[in-house]
Amino acid sequence: MSQLPTDVKVSELAAHFSKCGILQLDPLSGNPKVKILDGSTAAVVFLMQPSVNLAITILDDAPLREGGAPLTVAALDDEKVLAELQLEMNPANQGEYDRVLKMRKIQQAQALSWSDNNCGGGLKIVVLKNLFDPRDSDVQKDPNFKDEFALDIREECEKMGEIKKVTVFEKHDEGIVVIKFRLSTSADKCIEVMNGRYFDGRVVKADYWDGKADYRPSRDLKALDGKEAEEIARLDSFADFLEKDAD
Repeated sequence: MSQLPTDVKVSELAAHFSKCGILQLDPLSGNPKVKILDGSTAAVVFLMQPSVNLAITILDDAPLREGGAPLTVAALDDEKVLAELQLEMNPANQGEYDRVLKMRKIQQAQALSWSDNNCGGGLKIVVLKNLFDPRDSDVQKDPNFKDEFALDIREECEKMGEIKKVTVFEKHDEGIVVIKFRLSTSADKCIEVMNGRYFDGRVVKADYWDGKADYRPSRDLKALDGKEAEEIARLDSFADFLEKDAD
């Protein structure tokens, strides 16, 4: 796009163009791929091609700000700039790149996982908090607590729709259970029903997984050399863990 105000910010452009679709995220920083090329020209990268067409249709010859000059919005044909925007590999930090890229892809896939029969935001993974106190003796001493509690939650939440996986994080301070539904509409219903509900005398908090939080106990990787630590982080990433369905 061109004819931008000289004081334009990346965040302003990201907000403006996200009206037309989901922007690609940089795999390491997590920020939208928006690049200001000079004082009045910039480029953005959408996740899907139809969003590019929509942006050209509705944002071309329209102002970025009320009362401002109209923008010129067109498909980018500068191969050098395109290469810079699409660059995702960081050879000096391959392990961290692989781990974070996997997280970003799941996050973006969740945002796109909708269809005519599964409308809405498309998020299918729900996080339930405050379901139990990990300090309780029955949580700490009962070897069957995790499996039995998962069955109880599955039985209750299957009323909202088909469940692909239920995971109890019995050591997490916030008493967390993560549920992966087959359909986003089921996840929506689960949050509607469970958020603010009393469960065993506790007020439950329900929300979508944000694509970033890892609820597993942290590992101490300081004693490992860099390559081994990176490999463990990549193979044991929470994104991989959530993506796998229950057996």
